[in-house]
Amino acid sequence: MNSHRSDIRLAVEQIVAASDPSAGAPITSWDSQAWSNLRESGFADLGVPEDQGGAGGEVADVVDVVSTVVRRGVCTPLIEHMLAGWLASETGAERLAGTGTIALGTSLAVERSDGEVRLSGRLDAVPWASAADWLTIILPPTSSSLVEVATVNLRDDAVDVQDGSDIVGAPLCDVVLANALSQNVGHNETSIDHVRQRGALLYAAAMTAAARAVVDATVLHTSDRSQFGRPLSKFQAVQQRIAQLAMTAVAMERAVEAATDAVAAGLPDAEVSVASAKVIVSGAVAAIAAGGHQLHGAIGFTSEHSLGRHTGSMQSWRNRWGSDDEWARTLASIVLDDDVDVWDVVSDGTGHVSSVPR
Repeated sequence: MNSHRSDIRLAVEQIVAASDPSAGAPITSWDSQAWSNLRESGFADLGVPEDQGGAGGEVADVVDVVSTVVRRGVCTPLIEHMLAGWLASETGAERLAGTGTIALGTSLAVERSDGEVRLSGRLDAVPWASAADWLTIILPPTSSSLVEVATVNLRDDAVDVQDGSDIVGAPLCDVVLANALSQNVGHNETSIDHVRQRGALLYAAAMTAAARAVVDATVLHTSDRSQFGRPLSKFQAVQQRIAQLAMTAVAMERAVEAATDAVAAGLPDAEVSVASAKVIVSGAVAAIAAGGHQLHGAIGFTSEHSLGRHTGSMQSWRNRWGSDDEWARTLASIVLDDDVDVWDVVSDGTGHVSSVPR
């Protein structure tokens, strides 16, 4: 990792630490002070060009900020806000003031009249909708190849946000639009697959950061906790279990790094790298969570302990922007439908095995 990325991680780490973040699960209140500090510092708006009111930066910077915040167990609408802002900037749909979130609205009814666009329908399980001020919605596809995006004020009387939460208590709400007026509409040749790819990458990074936090906490706990006159970490069976967890976490990190590099470089096989990362990471969540709780014992299940926030978040996130099964089918279609040689998928295309995990 270069010094620029290290500096970003260090700065975010200091901002989060100074915000006195909460711990434990279920979440009783989200970390609004940490979120305010991230927004004021500009880190929450990375990925949006500076000339559009953002903080600039590359996709690697966005991944680093997400990873650092999640590893500390901070509960904020960071990923959704970043995705909403990035998509609005990509399509020319103006970002509104405050915190944003994002939803796929391909089943909505769209009424266009006198230059206005009004939306009706239901959006299920929208992350952070109850805490957000505005919503970026990907509209149903039209006859053109352009992706249309609308922004809606979530405080509008025609918008009903129905409170809900995921398994750790973070907001996950249904949103009902009753002829809601879109503040503005943007469009671009950015495909829905491209949006899905970025969302999958950020959530893969988030799950990987949570997995690393689980491994670190488990190593610390088994070193501090003694049984039969010696630390748990001195027992061979425990050492083997920790080694398995550590190897799994490293595989997740390597997959996310490779996907980030591929997306940042605009490589033709970026979709393969992102799909591989999402399959690897989502598929490893259960093993990391099970191992962490097994080695922590009863204390890991208490509401005060931070372990449950990380393991619960991983479980909640594993299907966001596509499950591991869906992304596995994407990989299969690249091989079968696009007539790609399987060896080229697992190599660098020259016959030599690539360092990129596929």
